[in-house]
Amino acid sequence: MAASNGMGRGRPTRPRWLRRGCQANLISGGTGSACSRDKLVFEVHAHLAVGNGIFFEPVVQYVVNGDPYWNPHTDNRSKDGVDVDATRIVPLAAIFGLAPG
Repeated sequence: MAASNGMGRGRPTRPRWLRRGCQANLISGGTGSACSRDKLVFEVHAHLAVGNGIFFEPVVQYVVNGDPYWNPHTDNRSKDGVDVDATRIVPLAAIFGLAPG
């Protein structure tokens, strides 16, 4: 009998989320093989004050071995990639005089 945590006698079992991802890939026309469980994300971000309490936060990420968690029914595995995002923070209450600031 295999241990569910990979310890002990027998062949270790894959986690449930990984089995579901493999099944979804197989149904979609992929190979059904397990994707790599080693995912790395390198990120650079900044917090810039634009003025009057308004801020801008750019983010750049490089993802290595991205997983298909958000799109499990794809027949192609995710490749390494770059993600560029930005957030603008505008304190509307302070601008309209509804809050001190």
